[in-house]
Amino acid sequence: MNSLINDHSFEEENVSTINEETLSNEKLIAWLDSLKVSDFLRIIEQWDDLLLYHTLFGMPIIVPKDFLELIDLIKNNKLTESDISEEDLDIFKQYYFIVPKWLDEREVHANLVKEESNNAIQWKNIEKLDLLISEACNFWCSHCIYFSSMDSWDSNRANKIMKIEQAKNTVDEYVKILNENGKTLLNIHFWAAEPLLNWKTLKDIILYIKNQYPNYEYKLSLNTNLSLLTQEMAEFFKENRVEINVSLDGNKESNDSIRTLKNWKWTYDIITEKMNILKSIDYPLTGISLIITAKNYHLVDIEFVHWCKDMWFTSLAFDIDLLNAISIEWVDIKWVSEKMVNLYKECDKLGIEWFWTWITPFLNIKHQSVLDWEIPYFCSAVKWKSIAVSGNWDTTTCSYTTTKIWKIDSILFWVNSEIWKLISSRTPWVNSFCNGCSIEWHCAWQCHATREVAQAKSNIEILPKMCDFYRTTTKLLLEYEIIKS
Repeated sequence: MNSLINDHSFEEENVSTINEETLSNEKLIAWLDSLKVSDFLRIIEQWDDLLLYHTLFGMPIIVPKDFLELIDLIKNNKLTESDISEEDLDIFKQYYFIVPKWLDEREVHANLVKEESNNAIQWKNIEKLDLLISEACNFWCSHCIYFSSMDSWDSNRANKIMKIEQAKNTVDEYVKILNENGKTLLNIHFWAAEPLLNWKTLKDIILYIKNQYPNYEYKLSLNTNLSLLTQEMAEFFKENRVEINVSLDGNKESNDSIRTLKNWKWTYDIITEKMNILKSIDYPLTGISLIITAKNYHLVDIEFVHWCKDMWFTSLAFDIDLLNAISIEWVDIKWVSEKMVNLYKECDKLGIEWFWTWITPFLNIKHQSVLDWEIPYFCSAVKWKSIAVSGNWDTTTCSYTTTKIWKIDSILFWVNSEIWKLISSRTPWVNSFCNGCSIEWHCAWQCHATREVAQAKSNIEILPKMCDFYRTTTKLLLEYEIIKS
């Protein structure tokens, strides 16, 4: 049977084997009686295998189903020398599945998180800059997380269109931060609402980055609804290797049910027509993103995944409406969870990379652990790996959040204090909301923007509903990984 003991991934080349025949031949170490099964151990059963993981530390491992008997023996203090090898016991100890009875695992976890969080406070984690070129948009999408977040903040603020001098100053400050931490990759993302509404600044800042920092590596990307794209723009993006990210919410019926112009005209034909401009210059999209809401969840199916494959897309981002999932009844949430996972499986089968927020707890369990000095928060923004700067000089860790961490005239101490408050507010020793959950630290209190909007709009009931969604999808994905292994 397979055991994931190398780097906690499910890749075949990293799978080792636990020798079942050795279970009755090795002696136990002397202090066996002082051990207990961790209260944070979770078990996923699938056929003849088990997937074990720790709700604080992750560290997934696949073992034979016979290990259930072993776990019961430990729980009942009936384990004998003939029941387990020292090697297998060491694996269980290493992953905190079996721990000393006196050990406070939350304290161990808290100390590791606090130590790693110091890197965030010292700005060492920052890798990416989100430049909010335009906070205006020519579309009207009821599910738009950006404008929903802004509604809970200040929808009437000025400076929605960033000027070139501010864009230059922001990039320069970002490069200084990278230099201080020995980083040379400029990872800059242009977005907010619709950046092509500010085409001149967008074009000028891209040229500035290339001319001002020629010795740096750079990854430039753009989030756009594509409706304003021209031949000139398309050729410019190709020449400067700007990665283009576009939202298309399923087939025509699905997309047009939730994504419209401000005059309520449909957008599917407009978006696909602009896709053809990129295709005509041999610079096709590599992927798209799609939102599933209460209006279109029944319209998205496997056929759309195959359409994406036919379009030569290599990536696909599906997500549920993070702000309004409350409008989908619980019986449908379970159905949507199964549907999302089935879409994921089809992408996996066709070799299409899949990503976005709902899969985060699963990926955190699979790949990240504080034991490896990698804090598995819900997103990189909460770890302050990214900064987002608006036309008002407001700085946040994410384009969607309203939690300000900096303004250009603020002192560093205030920045550090705000970052620490953001990080610590999501930790189990400050916030007990997640304690005892099967994906406790791997979800770490969901998307920050979801919580902000829910609180601002007195829609707190969305949080437990999203909890159910994340738990259900994560369990289904873990079961699928057992089958794959």
